[in-house]
Amino acid sequence: MNINEKLQNIIAKLTVKLNAEPIIPEAIVEFMEAVLKDGTLVKYKALAVGEALTVIGVEGEMPAPDATHELENGTLITTVGGIITEVVEATAPDMEAKFSALQKVIENLEAKFLEISTKSDLKFTELKADVLKSVVELSETIKTSAETPAAAAINKSYSKIEGIKFFTQK
Repeated sequence: MNINEKLQNIIAKLTVKLNAEPIIPEAIVEFMEAVLKDGTLVKYKALAVGEALTVIGVEGEMPAPDATHELENGTLITTVGGIITEVVEATAPDMEAKFSALQKVIENLEAKFLEISTKSDLKFTELKADVLKSVVELSETIKTSAETPAAAAINKSYSKIEGIKFFTQK
């Protein structure tokens, strides 16, 4: 239990004994601090209209000047006489625009993938056809060789070679 909680307990007990309205000393109210975009430290009880905004500087604490102050998170706080007159919460970056841009990137990637996949399928189909054609030619050659007697195959090969020599000598 911290000192603020202990003080609140004592005040609560005294209030009950005295049957009076609770008195909350200023010291018990917790202040929050924030940093403006320009690096200035500010203090406040709550970021709400009617609450005080204090600037913490070298000279100590003083009421915030009349202006619109921007916190590091983008929240805008307008003050007059050190009192908050308007609070505009920081908006998240335009998530819809970012989502839309991301969606376009995904669509482009999907289109590229489809294009590559289609080209790959075509190449595979061509390769498959070439392999099948080669297998058919090889099987026909093997079948022909198996049906031809060995001597005839040798003579046939020799005559082809002789024909090539003869043709090239002319």
